Amino acid sequence: MVIYIEYLIIDNFLLTYLICDLTYALTGKKRSKKRSITASFLATIVAFVYPFVVMFTAVSYAIKGVLWLILGLILFIKKQNYFISSLVFLLVTALVGGVLTLICTLTTPSYDVMSGKVDFSFPIGVVVLVGYAVYFVVKRLHIAFFR
Repeated sequence: MVIYIEYLIIDNFLLTYLICDLTYALTGKKRSKKRSITASFLATIVAFVYPFVVMFTAVSYAIKGVLWLILGLILFIKKQNYFISSLVFLLVTALVGGVLTLICTLTTPSYDVMSGKVDFSFPIGVVVLVGYAVYFVVKRLHIAFFR
């Protein structure tokens, strides 16, 4: 399978931006496009480099934890409830990732959840559409229940 790097970069950047925007909406924080773009840019660089780094599972989780803290600092430094906001960012990321994993599991015959190896049977741009769908639904539910 061939994955074009431009699509990977665009998909990752847009999904991270949507996750940042949704986190700001759910936490009631004022949106900062500059911070969202910076966090999305950093996450995209990490997503590009991360598969090439071979490491043990414990080290990989430690690196992911540090990156979560860095992204949280970028998004919420000097804002109230930094830790809660960062936790919401982590949960929204898990929600979007979980939905995408579910779709991959249901639509592709050869998807190994533990290794992350997947043979996409649909265009990679669908990932952004699914991410936007999750964004739209969660944002509408938040508006319906909390406003």
